[in-house]
Amino acid sequence: MIDASLCGKGDFSAEIYYDGRPVGFTEKRNLSVTGQLEIKLTEKHIWELGCGRLYDLILKFGNDEVKSYFGLRSI
Repeated sequence: MIDASLCGKGDFSAEIYYDGRPVGFTEKRNLSVTGQLEIKLTEKHIWELGCGRLYDLILKFGNDEVKSYFGLRSI
């Protein structure tokens, strides 16, 4: 789940990759101020000590793009 707090109004999307493969995508058109996006992953890889198993994340809003990463953990 992504909670977005935005300035302005525009199209917002999130792309998720694991090991270069696309494993999740979502978008909302004309999103303004705040919104939540749920992303279902086609593959789940749990982060373990010594084996990062990190996902790449690309967030887009209008012409802006931010790249980040994250891991999943089971407790």
